[in-house]
Amino acid sequence: MKNLGLVFSLSFASISAFAATQNLPELRKAAYEKMESCGDAVFSDSQWMAASLPNTANGIGHVRVQSLQSPNDIWDFPAHDTVVDIKIKDGKIFVLTETTFEAWDLKTHKALYSYATHPEVGPGSKWSKKATGFIFRADKVLITHGVLGFSLLNLETGVVEKTIPMPTISSAQDITVLEDKTALVAVDNADDAQFRGLYVLNLSTLDIEKQIKIDNAFPLSIRALPGNRLVMGYLNAIWKFDLATTLKNQEAQPNRRSWKFPGLFDVDMRGKVFYDETYMYSCFGVFQDMNGGIIARKKTPRAFRIDDLKLN
Repeated sequence: MKNLGLVFSLSFASISAFAATQNLPELRKAAYEKMESCGDAVFSDSQWMAASLPNTANGIGHVRVQSLQSPNDIWDFPAHDTVVDIKIKDGKIFVLTETTFEAWDLKTHKALYSYATHPEVGPGSKWSKKATGFIFRADKVLITHGVLGFSLLNLETGVVEKTIPMPTISSAQDITVLEDKTALVAVDNADDAQFRGLYVLNLSTLDIEKQIKIDNAFPLSIRALPGNRLVMGYLNAIWKFDLATTLKNQEAQPNRRSWKFPGLFDVDMRGKVFYDETYMYSCFGVFQDMNGGIIARKKTPRAFRIDDLKLN
């Protein structure tokens, strides 16, 4: 009977774990949308939803981490500057601000480090030079830095080991990793009639091997998704591309432009976009009655079904 009870206990635990996994998108949606406001960054894994909030009154960045299994387990912590990107890995949350790269331990809630991201960038730098996105590369991170290009930061030493300039008069806005050790970079033009689109970056050599033109301005996020999908987030739309076709060509055309979002009069997206199998998550400027009939945009966290946006 003891063995039978153990089997039932293990089966129940397995079923509970499976149910929780199947319900992850709904848990993420509930956690994100209950935030009172939002900033430019959002990320989630199987345990946590992490997102930035607007800066505090004295300009300090603000990050909120919420447990997906325990809704009341919520943890807020500061960042040294405006938060632009977040990722969770190996029990740590990694936070990119406009000028720093920071890490916190998710179990102890202790700050681990805060490093400068580029030798030419500080709080007083022009916005066009500040950090915009990052990916991991072994024990280092590769950071996009607007018109300055890229920096390679060693996470063990805090030293910027390498900077890579832009090959065109353009601005690196975000970066995503492909399975074959290649990265794609969302690029905006930094002057009229200059290049905007994608860089194909070799992560072994850190050489930019190809430039793919896309005729649309102000990319804020880029993600490679399962199912041969490449998605780019703009201020007013999500563009979806066939990834394999895009990599073959010199110029890319989307197979879907999603610019109508259920319940929104217009689309005003801010910063990064996170995707799971069911929803896309981002911060939107939504018109609301703010005070006594004065209508203004309020930063509002929203999750929209990928099916509704035809991004599947």
